[in-house]
Amino acid sequence: MPVADAKKDDLACFTKAKVKVTQAVMYRTVSNEFTPEEIASYDMMLFFTPTGIQSLFDNVPEYTQGEQRIGLFGPQTAKAAEERGLRIDAVGPTPECPSMAAVLQSYLNDNKD
Repeated sequence: MPVADAKKDDLACFTKAKVKVTQAVMYRTVSNEFTPEEIASYDMMLFFTPTGIQSLFDNVPEYTQGEQRIGLFGPQTAKAAEERGLRIDAVGPTPECPSMAAVLQSYLNDNKD
């Protein structure tokens, strides 16, 4: 099974189905470099992985959220954001919002300023 170097070790579904799996690291995750000014220029940031949250703090260790909104996808990403003290403004997946695009659309519909 192709995986990233920053994979989460969740093979329970394969084990439960009695499927033998060998993992192969096929790509690695690297942080983009951002300046504090670039990050501050966004009204909202969307994160898909815990690595994205880590990248934010790697680039701006003193980051404070203030009025900036944060959207994220997945329970592990939510956990990483909460551990960093971030306020989560939009989250998925949910039955109503199964994709990040749906999460963002729902947020925008509910927060028309």
